[in-house]
Amino acid sequence: MNTSDYSKNALLTESKNYRVLGKEDMRLLHGAMGLVTEAAEFMDALKKNIYYGKPTDVSNLEEELGDILWYMAILCDTMDTDFSELMDKNIAKLKSRYPDRYSPDGNRFSSEKAKNRDLEDEKAALKGLDKESKLKIKAYWAAVDSITNDKGEICLPLTKEQVRYGPNGIELKPEHDRTGWDCPLCKINVHKDYELCPVCQESHPGLGPIRKPT
Repeated sequence: MNTSDYSKNALLTESKNYRVLGKEDMRLLHGAMGLVTEAAEFMDALKKNIYYGKPTDVSNLEEELGDILWYMAILCDTMDTDFSELMDKNIAKLKSRYPDRYSPDGNRFSSEKAKNRDLEDEKAALKGLDKESKLKIKAYWAAVDSITNDKGEICLPLTKEQVRYGPNGIELKPEHDRTGWDCPLCKINVHKDYELCPVCQESHPGLGPIRKPT
């Protein structure tokens, strides 16, 4: 294959459905590009030390880390979060992934747990959901596999098009009413009459921010 044919075939898969970026999108892109470029400069300094024998310039590495923090500050501000919140969520995720490491006896790192992670539990930890909310989410997905109809018959297989969280808890959607909305945080399907997810209190994505009960 020549270069001309390759280019023609490669460009067939190019996505041209990109959109015009707004101010927040531009800030996110700026921050993401900055993280990549500064991380590359940090890596370049290590490469020169490891492969070319150039002495490690610790001051330069610290400078690159500072630049990374600068771009992270832009991203945090754009996403309406801060370093403290990110650190809390990161440790919550690690505690969910490696609970033994945070026990009093301080067991060592487990490569087995690193390979076999409970991703749903980690996501819940990142979202700051409490234990009760996590149990509700797990119950919802368990119901997708085992919920019965009015006659007591098992209805398998089920999908989120058939099961939702409604006024009476987890319910099978009636044939005439398959409506509902997916919570953007915990991903369960919620009854159309709810403006807030009854599990995590996230607002309906089509309604914008709603003041959550305190």
